[in-house]
Amino acid sequence: WGRLSEEKGLLTLVSLFNQYYENKGRGTLTIIGRGELRNRLVSVSGPGIKIIDSMNHYSLSDYVLTKNVFVSLSNYEGWCTSLAEAVISGLPAIVTDFSSSQDMVNHGVNGFILPKESLNYQMFEYAVEKSQQLKVQDLKAASEDLRYLDVSKMKAELCRYMD
Repeated sequence: WGRLSEEKGLLTLVSLFNQYYENKGRGTLTIIGRGELRNRLVSVSGPGIKIIDSMNHYSLSDYVLTKNVFVSLSNYEGWCTSLAEAVISGLPAIVTDFSSSQDMVNHGVNGFILPKESLNYQMFEYAVEKSQQLKVQDLKAASEDLRYLDVSKMKAELCRYMD
C-alpha cells in the first residue's frame, strides 16, 4: 500500500509474480495505492493480480490481516511505514535490502531480505514458498521487537497526514 512509482520496484514485483503464477498456477497479488505507474501496472498484470486505488487507513490493518505475506521490492526506502505495519501485524515480509528492511525483518525468521541488485525469480519463488512455513510464534516474537511503536497512534497520524 502506498505510492505507485518507479522506485518502489512494482514492475519487478509484477513480473516476478506473473512468472510465479505461470509456474505454480496459484497465488494472488494485491497492490494498493495511487500514482503515475498505475496504468502501466494494470497493462502488465496477469491473472491473480489485483490493483486497488486506495483504502480507508482504518480498514487497511484489518485487510492486511487477511493476507499471507507482505512484499516490498523497493529500490530504496527510508523508514518503510507499510513494512512496519505488516511486521507489527505478524505478517511475514519479503523485502529487498533497502535501509530500514534490516531493522524490521530478521531474515528467515519473520521474512526474507533479497538483494535488489541480483534479485531473480528463483530467489522470489523460494521466499514466497518459505514465507508460508515461518512459525507463528517466531513472527509474533519478531514483531515484539517493534513493540515500542504505538500502532493506534501511528494509524491516527497516518490518517491525519492523508487527510
